[in-house]
Amino acid sequence: MWQQNLLSESDIARLIKLSVNGLQSRSREALCHNIGVEPNILTFLRESSDYDFFSRLIHYLIKTDNKKALWKLCKELLPIFDQGEHAYFLKEILEKLNYNQEFDTENSNNRHSTSTRVSTNNSIFNGGIFTIQKITVIVFIVIVGGLISYFISQREQPPIGTYLFTCKKISVNNGILTADCGDLKGNFVTTSLEYGRCRYGIENRNGRLECY
Repeated sequence: MWQQNLLSESDIARLIKLSVNGLQSRSREALCHNIGVEPNILTFLRESSDYDFFSRLIHYLIKTDNKKALWKLCKELLPIFDQGEHAYFLKEILEKLNYNQEFDTENSNNRHSTSTRVSTNNSIFNGGIFTIQKITVIVFIVIVGGLISYFISQREQPPIGTYLFTCKKISVNNGILTADCGDLKGNFVTTSLEYGRCRYGIENRNGRLECY
């Protein structure tokens, strides 16, 4: 366990003594909250002397490998014993625990992780916006293309008339109707007509397109 390499028995005994002398007037519940320990899980919280409480608390933190709480306990003691030999001892324990550096690294990793998640979310969000915009453009192009095709097809629709029954290869271009129409001899003759001037319809008269 980590405390075997960091804290000797004399270190632990001295830390217990300083806790008793410096923190006995503090609320035990408040102290536990300050160092990050849930007081409800400590069976020795109330029915114990000050020495017994701090002894069992410190040994509990060591047994559960809770360096963070032990580091915070030393930080609680440091303002009380801020000078002389006790201050030097507490600073030495804090340095041994080295939790501050680990805590900063953990925070840094958390910040990096949070930043990565935000960046990823932004990428997804921006990618979603780009996809929506892309779909919108495609739909717009399809609709416009459909409308153009519709109007073109409507504009190039052959006009009505009886010629439709006797003519073939019918086409319309720029207001000119062109078709191969059969004459009385049974031959098909290519003929054209500007059909815009036709009022009622168009017929095939012996191989020629004419208005009627």
